[in-house]
Amino acid sequence: MLIDLSGGKLEFSERHIASIGKRDMLARLLMNLKGAYLRSQQDEHALAAVERLLLLYPEDLDELRDRGLLLYRLARYQPALEALETYLEARPDAEDRERIATHAAELKELIGRLN
Repeated sequence: MLIDLSGGKLEFSERHIASIGKRDMLARLLMNLKGAYLRSQQDEHALAAVERLLLLYPEDLDELRDRGLLLYRLARYQPALEALETYLEARPDAEDRERIATHAAELKELIGRLN
């Protein structure tokens, strides 16, 4: 059935039917919620999903970055800057480094003007 549905592009593998643990199932649910909230521009709810994902997987740098970007959009500038700087420090070769560094620089400037 998988071969038929994918037009022959995918082959069946045992990993397709492997069960996942409760933590991974919860993470998948939270990722789906995060995506739905982002698509409907509900940043507070998306941030709540990200915060919960970080409780499950505190080392997830992508979620840390997303937390910083959401905090930025929600005008919570200092914690946004802290999250983005931590991301940049932990991932010096990130593909999105230039974009995230630009956001961090904008946040520093904004925080400086507000103080």
